[in-house]
Amino acid sequence: MELQQKDEKSLHNRVNDYLRGKPATYAVEESEAATIEAIFEQLHKAEEDLKTVQQRIDRLKWELAKAKS
Repeated sequence: MELQQKDEKSLHNRVNDYLRGKPATYAVEESEAATIEAIFEQLHKAEEDLKTVQQRIDRLKWELAKAKS
């Protein structure tokens, strides 16, 4: 059990050392920024398309329920 605690402390210390030694940086190069922007635009378009399709599905469900009654 003592060995397990020693290993856990060791892992904990290693994680702390890693986090202290590597500051989080999120620098984006210009070409990456353009790629990210293109992906963002595609995501926005996909969300709009999904909303349109969901509205159509809801309408078809309503028509089906109306036809059954």
